[in-house]
Amino acid sequence: MADSRIESLNLLYESLSKIPNQVQTIVSASGIGYYGDQGNEWLSEDQLAARNNDFLSLVCDQWEQAARKLSQLNKRVIIIRTGIVLTEKGGTLPPLLQSLKFGIAPIFGSGKQYYSWIHIQDLCRMYLYAIEKKNLKNVYNGVAPCPEQYRELINAIARVKNKIKINIPVPLSLLKIFLGEFSETLGTSIRCSSKKIEDAGFQFRYRELKEALTDLI
Repeated sequence: MADSRIESLNLLYESLSKIPNQVQTIVSASGIGYYGDQGNEWLSEDQLAARNNDFLSLVCDQWEQAARKLSQLNKRVIIIRTGIVLTEKGGTLPPLLQSLKFGIAPIFGSGKQYYSWIHIQDLCRMYLYAIEKKNLKNVYNGVAPCPEQYRELINAIARVKNKIKINIPVPLSLLKIFLGEFSETLGTSIRCSSKKIEDAGFQFRYRELKEALTDLI
């Protein structure tokens, strides 16, 4: 996971440093996993990376360091810490929709962990905004303004789909057997703020979870 992200940026750095080019702006992805599990705390871009050997936090921190190195080449670098992307084409949403077909709503861990989500269209628009607005630089959270606890996420999906469901608790210890380190992401609570990107003028089309889900499903 780390190599695919970091080495590609290192290759880009080497190429841009050796080959004459007119590249002015580089927008790099990162992830809100950078923050690690922070419970109910609102997280801004100034928050330091988790320092508790959190796997995803370490990966994201190294990823961002590789991206920041590109600023040494006089490039404008923007890093977007992406939340849980809601799209019907992959990621988190399709498996949850599939489980609801059978009337089952898996509740990972306590279900109280915050999921900072973003509609795929808003994320794409944010990347374009970062390129076009020359005053933007450094780090922005790529999340919608209203994060939700996981239990509310699955309940909202069921309401939009008008599905009757049974909540099935799934212990994180059980998930770890099947998913390994990836299971950490399902039980991690990361409640991110979108204030910085909004203060920079970006306007979300999908601020509320219900709006996003209604559009997607």
